[in-house]
Amino acid sequence: MEETNVIRLGLANHPAYHLFGIFDGHNGKAAADYLAENLVDELNKLDRLDDPKIIQQCIMDMDDKFCSTSPSADAGSTMVFALVKAHRGTSSSTGTLRTHYDVSVYWIGDSRCLWISGDKITPVTHDHVPTDDKEKERIKEASGTVQGGRVDARLAMSRAFGDRSYKKDPTKPADQQKVVAKCDHHGPFQANVGDWLFLFSDGVVEKTSNEEVVKILKREVQAHSDPAYALGHLFDELLDKGTRDNLSACLVQLENGLDYGTGLTFRTFLPGPLYRWRDDDFFVRSYMDFANMFGYNDTPDLRLAAYNEDIRYLRRHGLTDSSTLGVISEIEQVIDDLRKDVSDTGISSVTGPTSTDTTTTGTSTTGATTGATTGATTGDLTSRGANTGSITDTTAPSTESTDRSNKRRRVSLDQCVYIYERSTF
Repeated sequence: MEETNVIRLGLANHPAYHLFGIFDGHNGKAAADYLAENLVDELNKLDRLDDPKIIQQCIMDMDDKFCSTSPSADAGSTMVFALVKAHRGTSSSTGTLRTHYDVSVYWIGDSRCLWISGDKITPVTHDHVPTDDKEKERIKEASGTVQGGRVDARLAMSRAFGDRSYKKDPTKPADQQKVVAKCDHHGPFQANVGDWLFLFSDGVVEKTSNEEVVKILKREVQAHSDPAYALGHLFDELLDKGTRDNLSACLVQLENGLDYGTGLTFRTFLPGPLYRWRDDDFFVRSYMDFANMFGYNDTPDLRLAAYNEDIRYLRRHGLTDSSTLGVISEIEQVIDDLRKDVSDTGISSVTGPTSTDTTTTGTSTTGATTGATTGATTGDLTSRGANTGSITDTTAPSTESTDRSNKRRRVSLDQCVYIYERSTF
């Protein structure tokens, strides 16, 4: 997973502007991470955010700094971000209070933004690909080639942040290299209350169209209310369709959202299937690294959510041969044991490793003790107290203030477990 994102409601020096961005990395995550960590600060330094040329130059300057100073600058990233400014005023014709939004979208590469207004879907961006006539001309003028739809037969996009190896011609300015970091932009255009902005990486449309993705998204939002939960189900369906690329998306619903996530944790983590790959050291480490990014450790709650996802996947795909039914039965037994274990002991997390030659650390979290192992080999994730490999302990977010009755608002880990335990698979 080489993608990152940024959401900032109100920039410090430009409080009327809100920023939503998706950054799809390639050849490593360094460029995408750099954008996520620095874009807001650099935009904050600008005197104004309503001049596209100023913002384009800001991105070019960021790219120059990254390529000239970072040891990982051969990594690259696409970029799409929206700047949204709300306007509230009284209509001259009706005298009623009215809100609308000025939206400006900037992008590099093949990440996309759609503007969804009722039944109308408007593509705000177009992909920067080497086969585009203007892009191809620039590439050839910079002594590059386009082969198999790729720059020098390697890079599938003609504009990207980073990718230093494509920007080394000293005789040409930055915007005339084989690959450039010059943003395109669209806007400002006026969106209304109830409209959506949907930003996403190209993996979302690897096996389907913009229109089909929006159709699925609308269905899932209607079914689940919470947009985060709806996106999780959208990703499930895209994976079912055969998508193998990274998936990142941001759904911006232009409406009053002051009560969204009230009393719940601020980050959303929906665990995926785990049981069938529990003995794969690399898989488990990657899985737990991702969980740790959201503040979650190896706990019975996480395993319950993950193992239920294994069952959900197997049943959804109709895998009903005898061996599969045996696996489902095995997972169901493990789930029952986990629930009984939690009920009998009152623990809310794993309390230690199975191996005796590892170091165990404990951290108090909402009245419970969490355990993690460092320097250990991957253990059996089906047993109570098993370790997860060389995973450093991270304190899980507090759930003391979680309001179960508000479960539609934001689907955090314990909310996910709460819903899944009451679902019919």
